[in-house]
Amino acid sequence: MSQGEPPPEAPLVSDSGMRCLVCDYNVTGLRENRCPECGTEFDPDLLRRVAAGQPIPCTPWDTRVGFVGFWQTWAMSLFTPWRLADNFAPRHNVRRAVAFTAICYSLAGGTFAYCVLWIGLRTGTVDDALGLVSAVLVGAVFACWLCETLTSAALALLVKPTCAKSRYHFWRGIAHYTSGFTLLTAAWGACGFYWNTWSSGAFISLWFPAAVIFLWWVLALLKTILRRNDSGLRAVLACLVVPVLGFGAILVGYWSAIIVFMLFAGLWNW
Repeated sequence: MSQGEPPPEAPLVSDSGMRCLVCDYNVTGLRENRCPECGTEFDPDLLRRVAAGQPIPCTPWDTRVGFVGFWQTWAMSLFTPWRLADNFAPRHNVRRAVAFTAICYSLAGGTFAYCVLWIGLRTGTVDDALGLVSAVLVGAVFACWLCETLTSAALALLVKPTCAKSRYHFWRGIAHYTSGFTLLTAAWGACGFYWNTWSSGAFISLWFPAAVIFLWWVLALLKTILRRNDSGLRAVLACLVVPVLGFGAILVGYWSAIIVFMLFAGLWNW
């Protein structure tokens, strides 16, 4: 190149849409797989799939069809919630997450309804059993939906999850996979109704298992928050908010069930 001639321009690199999952820095064209803005290492293939809008498998339910994947995911959410937190993708498959919730609600509601109606047939109180099943299912489903929605919204406001594109999208997905606790609640409800029917006064003692299940759900969700947060003290505040919202949703569901049962009883007598 002769003197006085301008240096050749560097070839332009088109924007691939690849962004750091932590700070949203544009990492297109970088030679090192590390974000220069926040220092986070990244997987280029993962960022390309996220940029293309593809959901990333994050649970066995995403990759294994049928109840094998379902029960493995259910066990993960209950017994190893830290694995769920670590594996949860920045863009999860929403349809699969919603389907997981729907199956949990269906199995839980079906288990409780079968037990109560079976006892109603044995004792000759089918009418009361139908009213109870209708009330409990409406109240329980509403309470669970309200709990998941409020918890997701509160966490989205308080906690910035690491490696996530959308706060609410991330926490809503986590909430969907905590629906597995409804199966434990249904089992407890069926056992409680059974003992209350055949052993008068024994139902009160079964509130302790209910408290254990609720505390178990809270601890599993708190483990996820502490595992995937970038918010410091606000994450601690979120850990205090979660049990309050959960207990409030239980109260709302309880009174909803009572109202539905009263309406059912009134219509039946009319």
